[in-house]
Amino acid sequence: DPPMSGGHWTPGLVELAGGIPVLGNPGQNSRVLTWDEIRQANPDRVIVAPCGFNLERTREAVRELPELAGYSVHLVDGNAYVNRPGPRLVDTIEIFSELLHGQMRDVVQRN
Repeated sequence: DPPMSGGHWTPGLVELAGGIPVLGNPGQNSRVLTWDEIRQANPDRVIVAPCGFNLERTREAVRELPELAGYSVHLVDGNAYVNRPGPRLVDTIEIFSELLHGQMRDVVQRN
């Protein structure tokens, strides 16, 4: 908390995975969102991958957010897969695709 948009390369990863980053901020810094903005965007799915958070810490943080009730929420180890540029971003596209198309729930570590 506060909720933030996906910035920099994250919206592009969502698109490559077959999704539409309705609240993304492509090529720019993430920006703080309001819960009203999220409700108005009416996303089909919400991917939560905070900077510097592993999956366990993300789970703890999400428990404190009743605003996410009613959304299809997927948690990702943002520290390992989303928030660092590098070769693992290819894994992130695959992870996002699996999450968006219903093949997995949350991501801790992939082999």
